[in-house]
Amino acid sequence: MNSTTDNIIYVDDSPSFFTFFCPLAGITTGASDYYNEFSPARSYVFSYVTSGSGYLDYGGTTNRIVPGDMYIISKGETVTCRSDNESPLEQLWFHADGRLFRKAVSMLIPSSVYIVNGEYEGMFREIHEMLSKSNTFDPSLISCELLSKIFSLMSAATRDIHFPGGSSSTSLEEKIKKYIDNNIYKDIDVGSISGQFGISDVHVIRTFKKRYRTTPGQYIIEKKMEIAKSLLVNTVMPLRDIASLLHYSNTQHFSTTFKNIVGTTPASYRKRIRES
Repeated sequence: MNSTTDNIIYVDDSPSFFTFFCPLAGITTGASDYYNEFSPARSYVFSYVTSGSGYLDYGGTTNRIVPGDMYIISKGETVTCRSDNESPLEQLWFHADGRLFRKAVSMLIPSSVYIVNGEYEGMFREIHEMLSKSNTFDPSLISCELLSKIFSLMSAATRDIHFPGGSSSTSLEEKIKKYIDNNIYKDIDVGSISGQFGISDVHVIRTFKKRYRTTPGQYIIEKKMEIAKSLLVNTVMPLRDIASLLHYSNTQHFSTTFKNIVGTTPASYRKRIRES
């Protein structure tokens, strides 16, 4: 790796003959001079562009990448990733490898460098969160959960290729739930959901509540609080950073919401769980 603007959040030096492991994960912070060359890639690279734009150079071609693009670089490929000078690239990424994993990639991913646009940020952040737990919980359990999540990510990214036309059978309420799950780290509300699907707020609420027995707004809050509980227990992130990550306007707003749902303040929850 040739970049100085990658924030490494996880490192694992397990041997490549392991069934599955993630050797590296991190976040690319915005810098106009960002440049990273895989020559060749030593493991499978998964990246998701959150903001800015950039370029992938490989096989004599150049492909522009923009927010919402996920790209997968197969092990052994030579690829250069560089930022747009006027719109610095920011992205979430992780590397994966292993005997079982290589077989899965060969079956699911249709090309050695695969680019697809979609709502995958939530899944990437969940994978990062799982990696942060790996030193706290049973590594074998985390590995199984992590492998399952990455399989789900690859399946979602290639669904239209392997099951053309299959998405039409998905109900509206399922699409709404999936949209929420994939955008839970964004400033999402009923208005943004209705805009995404071209329907009224009332229709969104009625459709979702009929299936899931709760409103979309309440589901968003409860899902964010589950993420918050995990971050409070498994990381040392300050409350203000958790509040910002979950798009609360300030720490007080986040703490009040947390207490209304969980029954105690975030600080008290963190202390009680860690002391138990």
